[in-house]
Amino acid sequence: MRKVSIVSHRADLDGVASAVLASEFVMSRHGVPPDKVIFADYEDAKTAIARAAIDADELWILDLSIREPNIAEFFKHIPHDSVFYFDHHNSSIPTIEAWNDKASIYFDDSGNYCTADLLYEAAGNVAPSFVKTPVYDQLVAATHSRDLWINDVIEGSLLTDAIAILGAQAVYQELIEQPSSAFESKFPRLFQEAVVIADNQRGAAMAMANNTKMVIPIKDGCSLVYCITNGYQSEVGHMILQQYPGSYAIMLNLSNLTASIRCDKSTATNNGIGANSIASLFSGGGGHPYAAGFPLSADMSRVILQNGCMSTHNAIVKLFNKR
Repeated sequence: MRKVSIVSHRADLDGVASAVLASEFVMSRHGVPPDKVIFADYEDAKTAIARAAIDADELWILDLSIREPNIAEFFKHIPHDSVFYFDHHNSSIPTIEAWNDKASIYFDDSGNYCTADLLYEAAGNVAPSFVKTPVYDQLVAATHSRDLWINDVIEGSLLTDAIAILGAQAVYQELIEQPSSAFESKFPRLFQEAVVIADNQRGAAMAMANNTKMVIPIKDGCSLVYCITNGYQSEVGHMILQQYPGSYAIMLNLSNLTASIRCDKSTATNNGIGANSIASLFSGGGGHPYAAGFPLSADMSRVILQNGCMSTHNAIVKLFNKR
């Protein structure tokens, strides 16, 4: 019996929806579900892929910004046409270039596709017998809306809330067992309760951001708006950008030592600087043109607490001055 493993991003709806689609593709290809479905963060992707590949005959790697091409050593026993890598992070480009003969790669970092989009478009190639239905159309539309920060499909935000409270594995399992749960009208009670809890937490995060925000003009009406958050970066970022159009929202989460950056399309275009350009100034940083992030070192976090946001601000000012 062919053993299939899936490794996908733990933190967001794109990782969960992509794992659901890949699992359905595996069912249509082999008539049985995958043996392993592992959710990982970018930082532990290497370990997760190593675990998934140990005894696998087929491997799916989804929505993980892989920055270490040598991870391919873990699945060198699997033929390249049985390794599928779907991703949309520009930080993965060196790995994409190194893996041409190690995996079947589906990649687009234009900012117009999430990983679930790429999977759904590739269904005819990787799972010809898979049948697209309104339920999967809905799941992909919700994921696209959320991951590209369009927010025009309500389920994108609501399912993200469910993941934040219940975890990726629980939401994945529910969507596998009851795909119609992708519709708000079909949400199980567990999802409904999670949304209420998340709404309360989001309110607290937005209040914290408002109370700690610092606005620093940078050039021609463009500002950098720093704030402290404890999660819900997309919602906090949206709030900041509504308050300060044309700005970059830089949200510092000191509990998990990360920074998130948001801007809108016109701001990135007018300045020639996307959120990912700013994130890439810092070690381990990257992401998309309108949503990106980077890790905060313990030393950087201490400086931020002591001296405001100048430790990050000075590096970003240099980037703008080069334009």
